[in-house]
Amino acid sequence: MNDYPYRNEPGCDKARADEPSVVSYNLNVSYETLRVAVIDAVSKVLDVPNAEPAAVGPVDDYPGSSASPSPTFDVPESFRKFTLQGF
Repeated sequence: MNDYPYRNEPGCDKARADEPSVVSYNLNVSYETLRVAVIDAVSKVLDVPNAEPAAVGPVDDYPGSSASPSPTFDVPESFRKFTLQGF
């Protein structure tokens, strides 16, 4: 992997990093990687049995921007406390 996941796709290694489709793809891959990577740890802390990652649309689906995912979530207080303990 590199900083631009789009370039890992066959035939896309020469794509410009500032192209809108490349920016969107890179943000989506980064977001989904982080989301899936932490789901088990957070589920254990919150004692959520059999938690499945929530499906989120591609970055292009977020209103107002194709360059930054910005979904809003109701975050449980226990999650906030857990998150802040790491900082």
